[in-house]
Amino acid sequence: MAPRKRLSTARPRKGIKIGLPLIVSFALVLFLLLAQLYGHVLSKSTEMASDGTAGSSSLGGSHQRNSPTKARQQSSLQIAKRTISLQYVAPWRKSKVLPDWMKEYFVWHQKSLKEITNENWDQYKYLVIRCLESDTKCGGAADRLKPLPFMLLLAKKLNRLLFYKWERPAALEEFLVPPQDGLDWRWPPHPALANYSFPTEADIPLAQDLYARIGYQKPDGTKYRISYLRHGMPNITTVLVQSDGHGMPQYNALRQNNATEATYDEVFRDCWNSVFVPSTAVQAIIDQSMADLDLKHDQYHSIHVRSQYHSKMKEKVNTKMAKNSVNCLVQYLQENNSTIQPPLRPDTRIFVATDQNFVSRMAVEYAHGELGLPNAVTRVVDDNSEEAPMLHLDRGESFVAKKVEKWTRHDASRYYDTFVDLYLLSYSKCMVFNVGNYGKWANLLSSDISCQFSHMKNKCNAVNFTKDH
Repeated sequence: MAPRKRLSTARPRKGIKIGLPLIVSFALVLFLLLAQLYGHVLSKSTEMASDGTAGSSSLGGSHQRNSPTKARQQSSLQIAKRTISLQYVAPWRKSKVLPDWMKEYFVWHQKSLKEITNENWDQYKYLVIRCLESDTKCGGAADRLKPLPFMLLLAKKLNRLLFYKWERPAALEEFLVPPQDGLDWRWPPHPALANYSFPTEADIPLAQDLYARIGYQKPDGTKYRISYLRHGMPNITTVLVQSDGHGMPQYNALRQNNATEATYDEVFRDCWNSVFVPSTAVQAIIDQSMADLDLKHDQYHSIHVRSQYHSKMKEKVNTKMAKNSVNCLVQYLQENNSTIQPPLRPDTRIFVATDQNFVSRMAVEYAHGELGLPNAVTRVVDDNSEEAPMLHLDRGESFVAKKVEKWTRHDASRYYDTFVDLYLLSYSKCMVFNVGNYGKWANLLSSDISCQFSHMKNKCNAVNFTKDH
């Protein structure tokens, strides 16, 4: 007879109550491990997508050039976020001054970017405006960016997608980004091209070569000659050129209808705002500066002084120049006071921007003390600011140095002022400026390009405003 199983009369174990916290703890640890693993995989996939090691095709043949440097690869990783500004919407669709051909180009550019793939990228043609580490001279900010309307016309006529690629002094995306619904100019247009290695030198380094390709002739009818790439331009063609007029004469001459189509100056603002807006970092400084200086759009006037241009001027000359710039603004506003809003009054706000802190302070102090304009302001606020002098985009601290080896390089954030001051000047109603193109550039971005005056060759006189009224 089989023994009967003993029936336990003991109370059930409390193992379930004891084990539940252990199970929960184990599950939590497992969850954290899985989350960490997922994060690592996601990070790796992002890196691979940004540097082109995932989902990219080989760029063989003539397209494969010098291997990219480690620094260039790191720069690509930083740029790969491809953020756009949601604060601004590109105005081109509603613009009344942009020509139809430019709007059509924006549509085509946007459509093409959506259609580029690993397999078909080489069926498109690209025009890349460059300033790379291997380029010893690229020019200042205006030299590089003010030709935008002409570059769009050039890209349209050549049937090429327009892009900008900077490495000096930093990626252009550090300072400017595309607006919402704007032209996305950032290179690469697709991960398949992320590892593309540009040639050491630009394919086309002469503006005259570009003129020849689109049929622009000299005023006397003489044709320009093609000096580079005589047998044709590669799919990816890089350009690094400078011209005195920044493409303005060429743009105006090659318009489809000179009688009805807006000029270079007239299209510039809407054109620019459809392609470039301040980066998040630059915009934050603009907003803070506007608040700190109590500046409101079109409710103040501005002065720009370029005191370091090709040669170093003596302090006495700079002082005279600073005072004359203020005199010229006051004189211009007084002569046009009946038609300008806001009119010149003792409480009128005036913003001063220069390329030397000393000159900025001199202009502001002169406006305060000699002319009775206490609301003249500048972003230079203390005597220690000389420790961080203003920078030229190409030359750094050495504004007038001719030799490349004397130029200085700095962190990207040190160059933010170039773009902050540009926008603060452009938000003013009326502006006076002198030599160079920086002031003219800011004026073209303003709401009234006619409200401007040059203090370069004009000696102006002004009296104490409070005594005169």
